[in-house]
Amino acid sequence: MVTRELILNQAQASGLESDPEVQSLVQTMMEEITEQALVQVWVARQLNQQLTDEQLQSAFASFQEANPDSAVTFEQARPQIEQALRQQLAASLGEQLRQNADVTYFDAAGNPTEQPGGSASQGQSSGSNQSGTSTESQSNASGQSSSSSSTPEEGSNEDSENAMQPAQ
Repeated sequence: MVTRELILNQAQASGLESDPEVQSLVQTMMEEITEQALVQVWVARQLNQQLTDEQLQSAFASFQEANPDSAVTFEQARPQIEQALRQQLAASLGEQLRQNADVTYFDAAGNPTEQPGGSASQGQSSGSNQSGTSTESQSNASGQSSSSSSTPEEGSNEDSENAMQPAQ
């Protein structure tokens, strides 16, 4: 931490804050942070709209039936039940979005290909591609196209067998 502060002081003293390379990096990072915030808030709101107390109670009742000797109360189990249901709803939401997305897949040579099935194709293992990135394009209600990217570090999905690019 001390070394970082010393480097930061040196960088500021040398006027790097106004350097075009720094400004470009700041702009890129701000765009990424904005995208992350948009996704996080949108997903949270969607899940909050879909998750009901009745679903929580029903899941707890199923737990009690499967574990009749358990002394766990609903309030004790609620955080775990809510987390599990949110994960299920998020997976379902993601699947719905993927089904409605207008995605064009490209092979390693840059040629459009058919949407890959659930198995590996063209000698590549499932869940990976040569470039390591995927881009999905989706039209919104106004007909505009938006795209999102993910890298393996961000958690790519099973659809990224081939590199995906926005539909043109």
